[in-house]
Amino acid sequence: MPVKTLRSIVREMEEQTQGFEWSRMDAMNVDIIGAGALGSHQWPYPACVGEVVNLYERPWFSRLWVVQEVILSPVSTFVSGENEVDWPEVGKAATWLLYKAGGNGKCDVPPERRAGLWNASGMWKKFDVEHGMNAKNPAPQLERLSLCELVWNTLRFNVSEPKDRIFAVLGLTKWSATNMALPEAVRPDYSKNLYSVYRDAIKIEIAERKELGILEGGIVDQQSIFSCEKIQTPTWVHRWDKMETEEDPDQLAWWLFKASGEKTEISVSWFQIPQSLLVRGAKVDHIRMVSDTIRRSDFQSVEKQRDLLSSLWLYVKQGSKDCESESVFTFSLILVGGSVNRRRAEKYPNHSRNFAAYLDWLGLCPWIGTIHHPVKLDASGDPKEFEDAMVYALRNRRLFVTREGYIGIGSQLIQENDLVCVLQGANMPYILRPNEPYYHFLWTCYVPGVMDGETDAFRKMLFDIR
Repeated sequence: MPVKTLRSIVREMEEQTQGFEWSRMDAMNVDIIGAGALGSHQWPYPACVGEVVNLYERPWFSRLWVVQEVILSPVSTFVSGENEVDWPEVGKAATWLLYKAGGNGKCDVPPERRAGLWNASGMWKKFDVEHGMNAKNPAPQLERLSLCELVWNTLRFNVSEPKDRIFAVLGLTKWSATNMALPEAVRPDYSKNLYSVYRDAIKIEIAERKELGILEGGIVDQQSIFSCEKIQTPTWVHRWDKMETEEDPDQLAWWLFKASGEKTEISVSWFQIPQSLLVRGAKVDHIRMVSDTIRRSDFQSVEKQRDLLSSLWLYVKQGSKDCESESVFTFSLILVGGSVNRRRAEKYPNHSRNFAAYLDWLGLCPWIGTIHHPVKLDASGDPKEFEDAMVYALRNRRLFVTREGYIGIGSQLIQENDLVCVLQGANMPYILRPNEPYYHFLWTCYVPGVMDGETDAFRKMLFDIR
């Protein structure tokens, strides 16, 4: 019965979406497909959909070693009892269920039951690209992700050995695709301790790509500086063995904040000291004031959101180096954490409209004062769109003000006197904690005013990050 329902889902999808590239489908984005493209049926839960969801909750869908098996095999078949289902059908049905579960239909699959669906959908998308089976590109192609992207994409899969976060995805890297020898630093060696495996993988990724993207695809807030020192591992080594995320994969980015400036390649060698990243960069400023950590509970009601914005605005007014009108615009960018950067926001009226509508919804327009340019008090925007972006950007983070009046948001670990800097090979600014003669790594931050490549005015130096 579950397999029969699964196939009926796929049939309806194929009838409604002829010629659509399944692997390009983002289950969270309605606009990609268009209204009604995935069928009009309102599938009840838990009657017939529940049994299909049960199918995806089987342990097989959560095992990391399965990923290589599915993606690299030209023909993959899922066996359930006496039934055999081609892998494309399994992936398509999972993608459809996620689409409906994301608020686009009456298929109310609880978030805690979606992990297997995400895994199946993600494997199918990659399988489709790997073997060139989508409708618009029938020729086989070879498209391999970086090691950092593979690790990040597979965090929802389970491993019994934490070192397999690296070892179990090596078959999908460009080294395997081109029959190149694996670099010695990442060759499977279970005698190495866990943090050496992660450390060496990060270093080889940086050396190969000449950028720091792998440092940005992680969540440092779940570890403390002191625990890193206790187990003698550098603060820039991700704890992929401990990492958990509440976000759905389609909502995650390699970096939360985006800078519009050009990044420069790393040009220094730092392999001589295993614990160190020696990276050139520019020192921006030290942090002077830090807000309390912003929690999900701060968004539970209109009153709490009003209190949150009022308290954050006090930091901006006290510390900003800009006039009030410019400070309000900067504040609007910080609240959504780079989902719209300064250059784009100036040409994207919806940002200002949504912000004004959100303030109007909170009853804060009189509080914000008379604003001329660039934020118009035009409440014709979508307050919910702004609120959703704000919750995503601010949750578990802190607002800060630097000594020179720069304002930004960053990790909940930041403290007064931490350093905002721009590093070579980075997509955005970082926060480092001075601990003479080196620095601790505190992840990325969003700071309007240093996001567009404005580094000429800052002092250049070499950072030893441990």
